[in-house]
Amino acid sequence: MVASPGDELFYTQDSVREVQILCQEACIKKVSISEGKELNLVGTLFSGHTGHHHKGVLMDVLSEK
Repeated sequence: MVASPGDELFYTQDSVREVQILCQEACIKKVSISEGKELNLVGTLFSGHTGHHHKGVLMDVLSEK
């Protein structure tokens, strides 16, 4: 994940293996029944920066493919 130059809140991270997913209720149900299976999601990545962020990288899910 590459942060925008000059961004003080987000930072570049290499070798990301886990992402915390943020999505609406319908998406949460889809993700939970797909555990252990491949799932394609489209969204915006950002760095964890609060105590509510449990991973170093989070994805704000916009849609699923």
